[in-house]
Amino acid sequence: QDDKDATKKEKEKVDMTNAHNQKNTISLSKPLKAALLSSDIPYCEYPLKKGDLSMNGATPWYCTIAIGTPAQPLKFMIDTGTKNTWVTSSTCATDACLVHTGFDKQKSSSLTPADKPPNKVDFGPWGEMEVDYVHDISHLDLESEKRLDQRPLTELCTQEILIMLATNYSGEQFKNLLADGGMAIPSEFDEKATALPHALKNGGITKFEVCSFYTDPVMGTGVCRMGALDINRFDENTVQWIETKPNSDFSYLWCVELDEFTCNGSVVDIGTGKGFNLALDTGSSFFKGSNDVITKITNAIEGSGLQRLSRVLHSKEDLHKYPTLELNIAGTNYELTPEQYFFKVGNRWELGFQVMNGLPPDMLLAGSIFLDTVYCAFIREEEGVVLLAQPKSTSQSFNIGGTNWINSYDSKLYIGPIAEDGTFSGNYSSTTGATGDYPVVGVADPSPIGDTQTISFSVSWKSRVGRYDPSWHDVSSFTGLVKLNQTGKPCLKLNHLFQQSIQKSVTGYTATALSTGGDFTFVSRSK
Repeated sequence: QDDKDATKKEKEKVDMTNAHNQKNTISLSKPLKAALLSSDIPYCEYPLKKGDLSMNGATPWYCTIAIGTPAQPLKFMIDTGTKNTWVTSSTCATDACLVHTGFDKQKSSSLTPADKPPNKVDFGPWGEMEVDYVHDISHLDLESEKRLDQRPLTELCTQEILIMLATNYSGEQFKNLLADGGMAIPSEFDEKATALPHALKNGGITKFEVCSFYTDPVMGTGVCRMGALDINRFDENTVQWIETKPNSDFSYLWCVELDEFTCNGSVVDIGTGKGFNLALDTGSSFFKGSNDVITKITNAIEGSGLQRLSRVLHSKEDLHKYPTLELNIAGTNYELTPEQYFFKVGNRWELGFQVMNGLPPDMLLAGSIFLDTVYCAFIREEEGVVLLAQPKSTSQSFNIGGTNWINSYDSKLYIGPIAEDGTFSGNYSSTTGATGDYPVVGVADPSPIGDTQTISFSVSWKSRVGRYDPSWHDVSSFTGLVKLNQTGKPCLKLNHLFQQSIQKSVTGYTATALSTGGDFTFVSRSK
């Protein structure tokens, strides 16, 4: 009887979970889903770069977007955690402003004043910002130009926006900001500030109001695509379309319901499963919440009593002592390891949870510490929807064995099949510098588990064909990673150690050289 009762209770639990998940996931119309998952709809793409994390809690990710005519390239964070689109003005003279590049409105022929008086804008714990409202043109930095059709992207993705020129702000939080401004991606339309995806759709440049993110914290690069999803960067079998839950106090935030937050398999009692909001904020780095919410989570992580762990570490080796965290969103568990929820500052590692005054007790805000582990998209079509999926890792989508590569000098590299123990042989050929056909031997991770594949190989500069040149006594070693670049194409990022033999004309000091930039782009897979 006990077994029957247990089975019945388990079935009831499953039924309740399924019903709850049904409420928190949303079924967009089939035509819209099909269109969003198509690979041939127009989009604008903004390459992302990662800087150092700061204790101000802002995202380390930024992109270059140019404003004005002629274009003034500026660094922007693309921010789903605000409704304010702003940029530092060149007229701002505070210490916090002067460390950033300011937009000079006097140099832009396309700028027009907005029919709005100057204003003071509240940035919460960071303080106030004095702003002027202007209209001007935004477009990609010229360095980011590429062709989607017959037009350059700088023309295709040029759009007038309403932007706040920050004429005065101060404080260490703003001073330590990596970006010169922020592009708002709010969950609701706000006529007071431009959301770039809305402006691009409204201007007929894109078809859908979508902003999607792929970030690679290991390589420090990523992509924000507006107008479309990038189906080459996530596993479609893991896609969740999740209904947003607007918060009355923060209606511009992209909130989804957080069903459970667990630490080492045990639920942390922060009120989840009762309409508790998880706000997905691309403008933040840490998890943030009220003092009560953050205290409960950090206490669960650190433990108690004599064995209580520290939230600041001075050795990475100590991370293994910490538990695994899981966020259950619409029935799917998203796991965070200590390596992911701690972050490095200088020579120490700190816990990525921060108290933020003013947040309601039923909200946890998640920044890049969580968002770097998923592919995410923010969609305002039919309904407000967040898409979460597992990003495609190199190990899932690409294997380095049996592949051909080329670098910027047109040197060609062939990597043979990877044996079970990781060893391989191959070939390197060059027609510049050392000219010839050279043997390659190396090792690579035969079973990569992350989003990179490690590789190391050596080249003997004794050519297999033709006459030997004077460098045939020398050898090189290359070590690095295979990754997907910003266009989704595999690339090898390598460090190069070059060793000459020591002779009268070559001293021991000059015989060894170490360099970076030995990057190769994937060409084809050998049959």
